[in-house]
Amino acid sequence: MVVREQGRCAGCQESGELKRIDHHVLTCAKWAALYRADPAAALMPAQEHERWVREERAAEHRADLAGRVADTQARRRASVARFATVDPLED
Repeated sequence: MVVREQGRCAGCQESGELKRIDHHVLTCAKWAALYRADPAAALMPAQEHERWVREERAAEHRADLAGRVADTQARRRASVARFATVDPLED
């Protein structure tokens, strides 16, 4: 199995194969705006990916997981409510 280096755009947070993201950064308006505002924050894709893994990936994963769990629970409640029989004597 070939493991390809990953990259991440510091401007728009697009992630993917390093070669593709290197090319993307050349035309990304958000990256260019970030570079004009704060050149130190406009990291190159490989560096931005490493920073994201180190500082943000775990928190994003937890937030995504919490969102998916909440969605699953809401769908289950909706399914239970949909198939619950109505008691005709309840009125």
